Amino acid sequence: MYLMGFIHRDGLFELAIRWFSDHIEPADGCFLTKVFIYESLISGPAGQRFLMDILRATHGGSFGLKRIGVKDQLREAILTGCSEPTERMEGLFQQYLELPEEFFPQTPTDLILATGEDGILLGMARLKRLRRVAEKASRRVADRLAGAIKRQARFLAQARADAVGIPLDRLLTPPETMAEEFATAERIISQAFRDEQIPFAPSPKTSVF
Repeated sequence: MYLMGFIHRDGLFELAIRWFSDHIEPADGCFLTKVFIYESLISGPAGQRFLMDILRATHGGSFGLKRIGVKDQLREAILTGCSEPTERMEGLFQQYLELPEEFFPQTPTDLILATGEDGILLGMARLKRLRRVAEKASRRVADRLAGAIKRQARFLAQARADAVGIPLDRLLTPPETMAEEFATAERIISQAFRDEQIPFAPSPKTSVF
């Protein structure tokens, strides 16, 4: 089940990148239909059963499952359930307690928390919806293109510096020339994106707190 989840995640990311560059394939509609059916009818119940099997094998006894919709609830569960925090964890916990507004309060999420009979956090499972895949793809595209445009503009400026035989950091560029170079860089990168010459790849998120 989780293998299929990774296949769908990577497949959706690849599809989103192709669609951003106006490249649609005949099988895309069938693939999306299968993914929607998989998510609504199979993924949720199967994921919950898998989580319960892991909890029975690792903790035994009884436990409760609670679905939450904002990350504040997750952070509170972590604070309550961590009995032996490391020095790094203690620092994070203290920072959160003193300045909770810096941790983006009310950030939406979709999580299942598993707690023991004493209410201590045992584990969690995060549910990823298709909309989140699209949101991540759009952010990755925007970040990737912005970086590519800056590098291309620097390359154009470097070419001007080389033409007059001076280092780039000594090149004086009028604002109108700089704006024109950035516009040129945008056109170059836009064409490269449409031609699928800029690679993208999904990457896992590394922070949960």
